[in-house]
Amino acid sequence: MAGYMFDYLSGRKLCEQGIELARVLGNKRDIANALFYLSEITLNLGQNQETRAALEECIALCWQENYTSQLSVSLTDLGVLLDKEGDFQGAQSTLEEALAISNRTNDLWGIAHALLSLGSINRFARNYDAAIDYFARSLAVTLKIGDRRAEGITYSNLALLYFIKGNYAKVGECAEKSFAIFQAMGNEYQSPYPLRMMGYSAIQAGNLVRARVLMRESLIGNYNIADTLGQLACLVGMANCDLAEQDHKSAVRLSALADTQREKHGFTFLEPDAITLEDVLKHGKKKLGKTVYETAYQEGQALKLESMLIRLMAD
Repeated sequence: MAGYMFDYLSGRKLCEQGIELARVLGNKRDIANALFYLSEITLNLGQNQETRAALEECIALCWQENYTSQLSVSLTDLGVLLDKEGDFQGAQSTLEEALAISNRTNDLWGIAHALLSLGSINRFARNYDAAIDYFARSLAVTLKIGDRRAEGITYSNLALLYFIKGNYAKVGECAEKSFAIFQAMGNEYQSPYPLRMMGYSAIQAGNLVRARVLMRESLIGNYNIADTLGQLACLVGMANCDLAEQDHKSAVRLSALADTQREKHGFTFLEPDAITLEDVLKHGKKKLGKTVYETAYQEGQALKLESMLIRLMAD
């Protein structure tokens, strides 16, 4: 629970206490469970060595106990770790092993978890068609088991992938489903992203009034949870609205502010925002000409982020 609320330090302490108690009791399944949750915490903390050690002991215990449900999800997380370490082939094969184990035992939770992770690693490997297939298969299973959080995340990933593929109608459809799920859950951390994706879809459909409302709501959501990267991505989305309305100077200024702040913080935009930023700047330069474009870009770099955010949220 602490981990899901991003309180990883408390989560780690609780997991370590759970492991200690489970070892005293000598219950191998309880030890495996506790090690698994510790690995999820340490993975989010970027502590890869600790994650690998916890997972390897967990997996060994699961094989000893024929504990297939925990074995599958643990192998899945090991696959995710391998991918983070740059071993895509190792990750793919480990995840396929996890999927095979889940399929043999008809473990729907394990199947969904493995497919979701296969979709994720293939997305980052730029195997976009394969990623869409894995996410779609994951979604079919997730709907059967009623895992609303996983359903929302899957729709969010599909919206991103359809954006890359240029299918903006599907972007809007998936993003709307994702937002509805997170809103119903009261998940304020996940809700701003699908709103922005809905905004991008609305721009492509020519509904600029709706697009601006969605981008503004996404910005407010990101501001309320202090998500700086999300705020900068919304600036890119609003710059895209300006571009669609032929206000090229404003589009370039907002893009310059977003890109400068992104670089300052060492952030990386999600693919839709990175693609949009490049597109806005390219078209802005073409329409304005080199001199006017450079002036507008420099003006954007000089803008105060906080002041601009407050102004855009108030409009």
